Amino acid sequence: MHQPDFTAQQRAMIEMWERHTAAEFATKSVDATMATMTVGTDRIVDELMYKFTHTIDMPWMLPGVAPTGKHVEVALVVVVELQAGRISNERIYWDQASVLAQVGLIDKQRLPVTGIEASRKVVDPTGEPSNALIERAARPSLT
Repeated sequence: MHQPDFTAQQRAMIEMWERHTAAEFATKSVDATMATMTVGTDRIVDELMYKFTHTIDMPWMLPGVAPTGKHVEVALVVVVELQAGRISNERIYWDQASVLAQVGLIDKQRLPVTGIEASRKVVDPTGEPSNALIERAARPSLT
């Protein structure tokens, strides 16, 4: 497989990301993880992939939904704001329709939503078609 010719800046970015993920997930060191982050003066924005099998109650993501046993993958964006050196606010965003489709609560064929494809597009932007919902809109309605 042909490896792209990365610039020195791109290689440095990749190496920094690899150090970051190793610190966060392999060594589980908060200090080492934070040392790899470029942080603004009052805000950190992190995008991550959250994968789980829905085997327990998850009121923060699936309130009132009994465990389904389904595997879910969803991209999360976390925005952390700081004041006076302390976390003052944390917001987490995700595609709830994708989660509901993956656990079988909504029919992605009947609604303009995707399932696991949305998270896989984040991981591999070239792997999933970008216009699947638009192409589906051209077909006759299922409702």
